Amino acid sequence: MKGLKNKYQNEIIILNEMISQAEKRLKKAPDGKLKIVNKKGKLLYYYRSKEDNIYRYLKKAEHKLAQEIAQRDYDNKFVKLANERIKFLEKFCEKEEKTSLKSLYSNTCVHRRNLIDAPVLSDEEYIVRWQEEEYNKKSFGEFSTEIYTDRGERVRSKSEKIIADKLNNLGIPYKYECAKILKGNIKIHPDFTILKMPERKEVYLEHLGMMDDSKYVESAMDRIKNYEENGIYLGKELYITYETSRRPLNTKVLDDFLKNVFIE
Repeated sequence: MKGLKNKYQNEIIILNEMISQAEKRLKKAPDGKLKIVNKKGKLLYYYRSKEDNIYRYLKKAEHKLAQEIAQRDYDNKFVKLANERIKFLEKFCEKEEKTSLKSLYSNTCVHRRNLIDAPVLSDEEYIVRWQEEEYNKKSFGEFSTEIYTDRGERVRSKSEKIIADKLNNLGIPYKYECAKILKGNIKIHPDFTILKMPERKEVYLEHLGMMDDSKYVESAMDRIKNYEENGIYLGKELYITYETSRRPLNTKVLDDFLKNVFIE
């Protein structure tokens, strides 16, 4: 419901901008009335000023006046209808806020929360609980390089640290190398399991860090195939970042990608 509310709030902003533009046009719009006659497939425009009682034919050179009056009449109707739409959307947003089941738990006294099994949680509370869940992580070799994220998690490469820190700074909830069981009881550890909001859907981000190594590429392709065979498809539930020794991870592209997919 929060996603719908955000959608409606964005629509209100857009409608207000469109109303403002229409009202600017209306201030410059001419007076008078327009009549359009279809004569054997040919459209004839007739204009009547405020002072006149009869319509006069508009020559081709005067068709701009017809266009301006038609636009004026449309803008008047648009402004009226758009304002009615805004009132409806504002009423919905206000009612949604008052009747939101998700806010019930977060508005409950903190000392009572531990005693309650809430069937509906706010997005914020849902994220907290999701991140607090214990999960099986992939172990590190004895001589593996020690690299840590800003959250204190150990990762396997500098690029993974960059990705993890970006996710953290953008407020995108994630788990590093959280175990997942595929068909055939195959266990994998996606680099990042991300909670996509407001859908509350788990998706996966794999960083392919050695794409100039042919054996690594083959292994990466097998990994992607495993995902696909389990109904996890690129661009839907699976996302990929990549680099080579000559083309390192582009942090600007990464930032834009994360914002576009998980925030905007």
